[in-house]
Amino acid sequence: MREERLAAVYRECDGPPRERGVARRLHIATDKGDKTMKVIEHYKSAIESSDEDLLKEVFAPQVRIEIPGGASDSHAASTASYLLSQVAKIASGIKYVLTADAGNNWYFLGFEFQIEDQKLQGIDQVHLNEDGKIDRLINYLRPIPVAQRFSELVSRRLQPTA
Repeated sequence: MREERLAAVYRECDGPPRERGVARRLHIATDKGDKTMKVIEHYKSAIESSDEDLLKEVFAPQVRIEIPGGASDSHAASTASYLLSQVAKIASGIKYVLTADAGNNWYFLGFEFQIEDQKLQGIDQVHLNEDGKIDRLINYLRPIPVAQRFSELVSRRLQPTA
């Protein structure tokens, strides 16, 4: 079964990811129906457009946001929506290039953007609760030096003004 899925993915992407050399939009169909994929698509759209209200719609009442090697905390949907909309404003031009169903209500969303003329790539690992809302988000970024600079910019933007 896994080999069949990989073969289908490779056909859709024109080869294994390491061989194709460029990122392409990838959508792996799920049998969970349109509702689940609408939440995922709305999340991506909300991040790409820094839409705080749309983020509120896709988030569960409590959202755990984790950044490996960084902050991890649970937030009310309104707080998580505000934080991520502000982060998305710093990541202007962010584009999701990969969407994959990882099973057990987990999805991997690959994205790219630039800050200060340096390319940054990342993955949002998103979990949906039984209501089909995002209740957990784990964010990975690379390369590390550019991710650290991005983290500095985010911290500066989210710092309260006196």
